Amino acid sequence: LSPKPPPPDYSLTKAFLFLAHEEMIVDLGGDVKATSFGHLVSKLYIDPLSAVKIRRGLENAENASDVALLQLICSTPDVRRLYMRSKDYHPVTEFVNKHLDEFLVELPDRFRDIDYEWFLSEVKTAMLVHDWINEVSEKEITEDYNVGPGDIRNLVDTVQWISHALAELAAHLKVSAKSQARDLTERVKFGINRELLDLVQLKNIGRVRGRQLFDAGFQTRKDVKNAQFGTIATLLGPKIARCF
Repeated sequence: LSPKPPPPDYSLTKAFLFLAHEEMIVDLGGDVKATSFGHLVSKLYIDPLSAVKIRRGLENAENASDVALLQLICSTPDVRRLYMRSKDYHPVTEFVNKHLDEFLVELPDRFRDIDYEWFLSEVKTAMLVHDWINEVSEKEITEDYNVGPGDIRNLVDTVQWISHALAELAAHLKVSAKSQARDLTERVKFGINRELLDLVQLKNIGRVRGRQLFDAGFQTRKDVKNAQFGTIATLLGPKIARCF
């Protein structure tokens, strides 16, 4: 007897149709080839659904705010969302109302849409990262969001990765969010305000030392390199000062 043929793999067919519909692959008479967009998504190692969500969001991303980009990033399946606790609903809802006109995704109806809870968890996750890039201390973040330092680091690393992917996709799509997304990637990496972006390019300078330098009047790498050794040594210690 001939062996029974395996059942058709509908999940593979569904995936193929999704990739074709989203213009990541093309069927050239039986020969499947990745499009330039599909090749980039593969190179970035992100979930294709993440790429689709980002692309749709970037269509409305002219003059996008940091909040808008972070929420878009946190809406992707590659980012693990924070759980909503009962005490979270008031502050998260207030945050949503404050930034209502900024979001790049279609907002679910809070009264009728079952996805509204999911959306709030995305916003809560974005809020944590927003605090991080605005230099809220790790201690405050762990207390406010009931997470550990390792949870913050894991989330920050993932958001940095997806922010980099967003910047690359924005460049590919030739939309205006490219430069902002690249800055955002660095800000997420270091946990800094935009004004510290230049300083953290110095060796051994992160969010804490960068803020010390900036508040002491050293606002650029050039300022630090032109400063007297003793001044920087007093501020950061002689070992760090010798790096400059």
